[in-house]
Amino acid sequence: LHRLRDSGLAPRVAGFSHGWLLLYRVEGEILPPEQIQQPGFIPQLAALVSNLHNQPLTGYRLPLKAQADRHFHLTDKRRRTPQLLRIHRHFMREAEPQPLKLAPAHMDIHPGNIVTAAGELHLIDWEYAADTDIGLSLATLFRANHWSLTLIHTFLRYYSAYHCPQRVLAQTCRWQVRADYMMVMWFESRWGQTGDPQFLQYPAALKAAAGLR
Repeated sequence: LHRLRDSGLAPRVAGFSHGWLLLYRVEGEILPPEQIQQPGFIPQLAALVSNLHNQPLTGYRLPLKAQADRHFHLTDKRRRTPQLLRIHRHFMREAEPQPLKLAPAHMDIHPGNIVTAAGELHLIDWEYAADTDIGLSLATLFRANHWSLTLIHTFLRYYSAYHCPQRVLAQTCRWQVRADYMMVMWFESRWGQTGDPQFLQYPAALKAAAGLR
């Protein structure tokens, strides 16, 4: 966040206390959930994400496989089916796509993490932020918000962090199954840690997209 302090994109850092990063409050209203599905809102969000993806690298590269492995070992052992073990091993062995463009990414953009104030958008909750390929960042954005192909194409028309929308879409598709698997692992690890049944309510379509039944 210190690297982004002059961009106006991230909350200002107030300091540290007992291992916790303290941030100044971002004033405004949380985005209504239905707004992220409205075509008229997409250009503004695309401009925000483009701005972030055009910032200098932070120096912290997303350790995707290490993160996936950590999530896997936090899952409930009773839910580690042979199929899940097979998919996890495949995920850990398979080479990642070559980056199209490395950029700072928020990695958790959804209505609950978007604040609106005076017509401007601000992102909060940066705990998953890191440098990564724009394809992975956008694959996560599109899936987390359940966007249709029409909304994705609308977003890419206004996304300006890379010159070729077709290449961005192709790169997003290359990353999609990994993004899906990471999201499933996040839900499963949170269930393993908390026992809260809400974390098992993730969409069946997401589970199927990650290769699980």
